[in-house]
Amino acid sequence: MRLFNFKKKQKPVVITIHGFGKRMHHQFDSISDFLRKNGYDVIQFDLFDYNNYQDVDYKIWIERAEQQVREAQKKYHNNIVLFGYSMGGVIATYLATVFPVKKLILSAPAYQYLDMGKIVDYGINSIKKAAGKPLDPDAFTSLQTKAFQDVVAQCKQFIPYVDCPVFLMHGSDDQTIALESSKKAFQQFKCEKNMVTVEGGGHHMFYQQPTEHFCHQLVLMELESIK
Repeated sequence: MRLFNFKKKQKPVVITIHGFGKRMHHQFDSISDFLRKNGYDVIQFDLFDYNNYQDVDYKIWIERAEQQVREAQKKYHNNIVLFGYSMGGVIATYLATVFPVKKLILSAPAYQYLDMGKIVDYGINSIKKAAGKPLDPDAFTSLQTKAFQDVVAQCKQFIPYVDCPVFLMHGSDDQTIALESSKKAFQQFKCEKNMVTVEGGGHHMFYQQPTEHFCHQLVLMELESIK
């Protein structure tokens, strides 16, 4: 009698790369808990120190992301999925051209940031800080904002060179990164790709109601589809 030994497929590790917000890696807390409950290892880390106003070298931000992938390779080899949100989606795009990964998952990647008014407000808040006036708690300094802009400028050019499968999701009501930004980028990807427009979704759609649960299920389906 022949016995068949079916080897269980090893699930990939998911490396999350956060956006330009003060919550940093905590932007992924909800979906990370969800994925862990479904048997996935998830890595969360900070690209920068929000409270350190000297941490404004965009190259170091990118190097921190690179180091996380290198460390993951020691344990998971190339069984890695990159999940990037907003600014983190642009960095993840670059990383997918440097490291062999199973899939690139993107939520509202900031290839073309829409709300320049907010960026101006960040600069104004930095002036208020120097004057000892109350600040918007979500504000960044002008140098931190400049680092964000440099990250986007340097990393978005790698879109056509991604060769792993890409799944892109974007909210129809995103007021920070225009839906058209993702539609345009989607056309530039030359690899296997899929895009979903989440109706009613804002910029924080994968970790805020009412779209959170739906986005979690989308991500899980993409992970389960990996061969």
